[in-house]
Amino acid sequence: MKKICNITRNRLRWDKGIGRECFAEKEEYEVHFVVADNQKDEIKDGIHFHGVKQRKIRIIRGIFILLALYKKAKSIQADLYVLHDPELLPIALFLKKCGQVIFSSHEYYLEEIENAPNLSKWRKFFLKNCFQFLFWRIPRRLSGLILACSDQQTECFCPHSFVLSNYARIKQFPTVFPILDAANYILYVGNISENTFSGMNNLQTIEVDESNSEFKSIDGVLFTHFSGGEIYQLKKFPEGKEDFSYDIPNGTSIVEPDAFSGCTKLNYVTIPETVQFIGTSCFEGCIHLKNVTFASGSVFIPSN
Repeated sequence: MKKICNITRNRLRWDKGIGRECFAEKEEYEVHFVVADNQKDEIKDGIHFHGVKQRKIRIIRGIFILLALYKKAKSIQADLYVLHDPELLPIALFLKKCGQVIFSSHEYYLEEIENAPNLSKWRKFFLKNCFQFLFWRIPRRLSGLILACSDQQTECFCPHSFVLSNYARIKQFPTVFPILDAANYILYVGNISENTFSGMNNLQTIEVDESNSEFKSIDGVLFTHFSGGEIYQLKKFPEGKEDFSYDIPNGTSIVEPDAFSGCTKLNYVTIPETVQFIGTSCFEGCIHLKNVTFASGSVFIPSN
């Protein structure tokens, strides 16, 4: 049976987007998923997960993770490698010596960098130029390229590119423009990421239709679950929710990046022993947070 190896530096092994790809692939291939999350190797639901350790020293962390991901991926000897982050492009040509390589672009990165609220102008300039250099040089030499929107095709010069339109552009919806003058309207098409509700300071509750198979609302807080099972992930606590304290429900295993960011009213948070992973910037902007109580158990918290 041929092998497919998915590689990510920034995402979780429970990432729903990559997870769906893995579950679709495992019907015909031996599927491996290499991820930098400090977790142990395991085989779950027919997918081979390979964890890569992170270093605490920030200066060398990026280079170390990149080399560790490459070493682990190379050892798998896959027939096809799928890279899911632009930071992995430097190792793409080395992996091409082992098998075919595809880069899957999940976002329109230039626009993501330009709209990032926490980046200074010079950092935006530097990152955009680095990405443009890599995106112009490397993808054209790969076996294929999956793009998030058609605008990227004019930037990559890759003869084997395919647009999987999961990044909605506002110009695709001209009939919606008239309502955009109303301040309380939200237009959103696509997956729900950690930035979807960012800056909505007055949002007090998030409701989900009961028929939704992917997302769930518990007391106005947004949760999701992996592979339709009972491994719950806390996706977003509304920034304007009036509660001063919050007990994360028992059974929650993941608190995603930025889950509580911007929640200025929160004073106390209790984390149950079922939580195994807390994402980066989880409590960023929680200026009145006084105490976070951990139940017994081991929790992995990224240092950046």
